[in-house]
Amino acid sequence: MTEHPPIPWSIFDNLPDPVLVLDRDRTIIAANKAALDLFGRPVEGIDMALALRQPSAITIAEAALNGEHPEPAEISLFTGANRIFEICATPVPDAGA
Repeated sequence: MTEHPPIPWSIFDNLPDPVLVLDRDRTIIAANKAALDLFGRPVEGIDMALALRQPSAITIAEAALNGEHPEPAEISLFTGANRIFEICATPVPDAGA
């Protein structure tokens, strides 16, 4: 297996789309600037289910946390106006795994 250097978080902060990183318990351990702008508050340290409140997002996140590669789905979030997002999740191996 090829070793890759760590990716600097600044790459994610410069993406226009929200990015959340979860631990094995669905706790948000990192959120990029677009995610913080979307939620309007810090979300690190809380269960993603409390941040998103979308059953399909929870299902996709849990599938990825179980090592699966779930199909993307659309979710609707009200942020002053109704916005539609495509949500994707992928498993990321633990460091050193």
